[in-house]
Amino acid sequence: MSNHIAILQDQSELYRQLAIFERDGERKVKMHRRRAAYLETLPTVLNPTAFEQLYKDVTHELGQIYSGILEIKLAMAENGEKSLSDKKKLELVEKSVHHFDLFVSSFRWLHGTASTDADKEEQRRSIKESEESGVMEWFLSAQFLKARLLGKIETVPFQMRSCEMYRWLVEFAEHKLPAGSETFSGEFAVAKQMLELLPTKIDRM
Repeated sequence: MSNHIAILQDQSELYRQLAIFERDGERKVKMHRRRAAYLETLPTVLNPTAFEQLYKDVTHELGQIYSGILEIKLAMAENGEKSLSDKKKLELVEKSVHHFDLFVSSFRWLHGTASTDADKEEQRRSIKESEESGVMEWFLSAQFLKARLLGKIETVPFQMRSCEMYRWLVEFAEHKLPAGSETFSGEFAVAKQMLELLPTKIDRM
């Protein structure tokens, strides 16, 4: 099974590399959709415990693929090349956020709530190890990108979800990360700014 997944990942990576050199937006989108087609079914068959690293890799890559497709289509619409309907925009946001949610949920001790003393100690240990290994930044980048994606949908429910995601990031930085931690400090500053701006925007909407 691992060999089969590795082949699918290699095929996806091939199209990612090819897309870098493609100038036509539509063809670039098709290449990224082909990448998604190779990987889309894997999260449904992979056990996130038995294949933890593979599950993380695949779900994070799918989140990035759909986020990337959205950015290409937004750029094309801005340049007047092709319009992007609200329905298609919403679909891409939801697909990307869905896969980032799967990715984030696989970090049990980072994402979950610790209730007992033993759980809290395990969470502190997991946070320390994740910071030292660089995994923490990987985890937090998915949360930050989710907030940005949700904010691209100009409706009150999505703006509120975006606001809640920024609030989660700020609270995580203030209560979970060790004092003086520089991990993701720039993005946390942005999250604080958005947390101040979004409630006013939502009230006006």
